Amino acid sequence: MAPSRRNKSLVVALYLNAAMLFAILAVLLARPGTPSLTPAAYGAPLVRPMAGNGVQFLMPAQFPGGNFGVYLMDTDKQTLCAYQFMGQANQLRFVAARKFSHDLRMTEFNTIPPVEDVKKMIEAQDAGVRGQQPDKIQLKPQDDPDKK
Repeated sequence: MAPSRRNKSLVVALYLNAAMLFAILAVLLARPGTPSLTPAAYGAPLVRPMAGNGVQFLMPAQFPGGNFGVYLMDTDKQTLCAYQFMGQANQLRFVAARKFSHDLRMTEFNTIPPVEDVKKMIEAQDAGVRGQQPDKIQLKPQDDPDKK
C-alpha cells in the first residue's frame, strides 16, 4: 500500500519542525555567557559563586569529610564566620568566627621568600641594564623551601 500524499506532507512538516528546533538549540548554546562543559573538561578552575551586598558576602565552603557549608564575611566589622550544614539534623551549625582586622596589619608572616628579599629582587631588576639578568639573591637556608 503506497503512503498517501497527506502522510508525506506530515512527515516533511515534522522534519522541518525538528530542524528548526535544532537550529534554535544551536543558537542558544552558542550565545556568550551560556554554561559550557568544556572548561570543566579541560581542568579549568570553576568559579565559585559569591553573593554579597558590598558589606556582607556569602561564599560556599567545603569542609573535611565531604561536608559543605558557607563562609560569611562582613567587611565593615572585618569578621569571617564559618557555618557547616549538618545533613542528618537538617541544620546549619556555627563552626568558627575570626576578626581579621589585625591579620590585615601583618606585613610578613610565614612567607617564602621574605618581603625584604623580594624588595631587593625588584630593586635589582629595576636597576639592571636592559637585556641582562640581574644577579640572583641567595635565600637564607631557613627560607629556602628546597632545603626543608
